[in-house]
Amino acid sequence: MGDATVLIRHGLRWGMAVLLAGLTAVHAQAQQPASTPIPTGAPAASQPVAAAIPPQAEITNYWQLISDLTSRIEAAPPRNPSIGRGLDTPTMEYPFDVLRNLRATHLIRAAQEGAAEARSRCAGRSQAECDQLARANVAKALEYLPLISRDPAEGLELFNLLQQKETDPAMRCYILDALAPDAPTQLLLGAWLDRVRNRYEQEYRKTLDLLVPRAHEDPEVLLRALDRCYEWYFRGYQQAWDNDSKVRAAREAGQPIEMSAMLSAHPPEVDSITLKTLREQGAVVSRYAEMVASHIDPLSQRDSRVKEKVRRQLTFIAESVLVPDRDRIRKYLDPSYQPPETKSLTMPGGGGFVVIPVSSGAPGAPPMPVPGIAPVPGIPAGSSDNAAPAPIDSPFGVPMAEPRPNPEENKL
Repeated sequence: MGDATVLIRHGLRWGMAVLLAGLTAVHAQAQQPASTPIPTGAPAASQPVAAAIPPQAEITNYWQLISDLTSRIEAAPPRNPSIGRGLDTPTMEYPFDVLRNLRATHLIRAAQEGAAEARSRCAGRSQAECDQLARANVAKALEYLPLISRDPAEGLELFNLLQQKETDPAMRCYILDALAPDAPTQLLLGAWLDRVRNRYEQEYRKTLDLLVPRAHEDPEVLLRALDRCYEWYFRGYQQAWDNDSKVRAAREAGQPIEMSAMLSAHPPEVDSITLKTLREQGAVVSRYAEMVASHIDPLSQRDSRVKEKVRRQLTFIAESVLVPDRDRIRKYLDPSYQPPETKSLTMPGGGGFVVIPVSSGAPGAPPMPVPGIAPVPGIPAGSSDNAAPAPIDSPFGVPMAEPRPNPEENKL
């Protein structure tokens, strides 16, 4: 038993030594850099080397990229309904997920390049056909903009493009159409632009104020800009009228009150706050009238459609809106219009008093007649008490009279 125990112990020690030696060799081999043996006589340049990873291709035309991606979306089979089992298919994607790596500025650039690409294929086509092709490309590029936008501030780039004459007219018209009040019911872009406009009202108004007065603007763009600008300036007045309690009650009773009734000789009764708001908003509408009046100037060379639209808008303002200076708007519509003369009892310099000139006593100047005094009841007309006092010239040029004595004081 003793010899067997000794042999077992020596065997274990030998096995442990062999195992440790093997692990040491493996560790040493792992620490050495891997090298490829070069056969004798072969030049180093002829040996195979690791292939370099090609750099990522740079996108030079986003319109072509969007065209390819949207073609894949259109060619994709219909997506199976997944209501109630979304967790069962976690890898299922929507077709527009192929655009998730793009940004809003990429789609806007694609719209510009798509319009230019359509113009390049317009040889032998009419202007209307070219505009239609360009608009189709713009709509295709901007269709998914609301889905990938991360911030409404990205819409400010569209406002900047509206201001630039270099932007394709088809793109500017499409954006202005998407800003129409009824656009959100037809275009997803319209609902997104509503949020952009409500957050950045000042930027939107400045864009319209820059577009509307332009004399050499594209007629199609200008016609749409006039509509958007008029809607923006008139909306406060319209809301104040529609929200009035008496106007709303009359409308619900089936007897709506026309807005022009406020200018009649007997205007309808409205809430006091409504009347105050109408006057304030009427001044805002009047500023719009001043801004577009140059389009109907007799010497204006604007498109006939632009003149007709502006004339309709100003006519409605003059006949239905409480503006501060209605005669000025009528003068815009008819340069020969002469406002009625008003008689004022105040001097041009103000003050509210009527100054009656008095003779300075110069030779040949007729004396200033003194008006009589109305008779006092109970005193004969020929009495000296009813006689007009002699005028006394004051240094201010106004006749003065001595005060009449009080009979009650004499009794005391």
